[in-house]
Amino acid sequence: MAAIHFANYRIPFPPGPFHTGFEESGGAAVRWMRDHGLGSDRVEAHLATTRPQLLAAFAFPDIAQSELDLITQWLAWAFLLDDELDDQDAAPGHCGRTIEGLIRTLHGSHARTPMERAVADLAGRTFRAASPGQQRQLLGDTEAWLWTYFTEAVDRAAGRMLPWTEFRVHRRDSVAMFALLDLHDLVNHIELSDTARNLRSYQALRAAVAEHSGVVNDICSYEKEQASGYTHNTVCVLQAERELSVDAAKASAEALLAEIAASVLHASADIAEDIGIGELSETDREALGTCVEGYRTIARADFDFHTRVPRYQAIS
Repeated sequence: MAAIHFANYRIPFPPGPFHTGFEESGGAAVRWMRDHGLGSDRVEAHLATTRPQLLAAFAFPDIAQSELDLITQWLAWAFLLDDELDDQDAAPGHCGRTIEGLIRTLHGSHARTPMERAVADLAGRTFRAASPGQQRQLLGDTEAWLWTYFTEAVDRAAGRMLPWTEFRVHRRDSVAMFALLDLHDLVNHIELSDTARNLRSYQALRAAVAEHSGVVNDICSYEKEQASGYTHNTVCVLQAERELSVDAAKASAEALLAEIAASVLHASADIAEDIGIGELSETDREALGTCVEGYRTIARADFDFHTRVPRYQAIS
């Protein structure tokens, strides 16, 4: 395996501190998966190569150990589900039934499978500290992410590749970053008013951070996904639609990444201006400032995670 290098892109968000309890969270995730019937040699090998505790530690350097454990377990569950439903052999019917069961469980129905029992535990522990509004936000973003697996399975079965403009919107949901931003708000006790949440600049910041994550993931996953025939990937879509070589498509994806990072910075500056124009409350002003700093930290954390863990190492 060869380490991933970005030929031209230089991320403009500086690295930050790192939660020192990541190894403890990694061990807790293994025990948690075993306790919920998900433990096996295959699953534990998946955790060893994915190392979700690193993403949690980069993204949330200052939270309590119990919160780091919970977020690591959410990530471990999500990556395990991703491996199951992103499989080229995953039929649309299987994806649809799996997602329906998970969503029913998230809304309180009886859990029937190990994956459903695991997410029921995660949701129960998370929602104990969440307001009704925070619950609705996290549930909505999680459901939107889950349904992307079904739509991708249908696309694969139909031999269909989305045009770039449609794929770009789809990728913001399919990378699951919105749910991670929701968890950021929850652990930081942030609940924005509807007025603040509907600021165009705030929505633009969330969209840009999600899009940044999707393109980083697609660049780092390209060789692995190309080998398996998986085409819901930014590099693949750009290559096909613009009739580019692989190298040119990768270069285009990196150029896009630079544009998206600039959008993160632009939206951050717009929020600072809009706070005054919108005559927001002091609570909203402080919360939006925390979101700007935290979301940019998560964008950097996601980049560092992708370039370090074995899951995304290029095939040499």
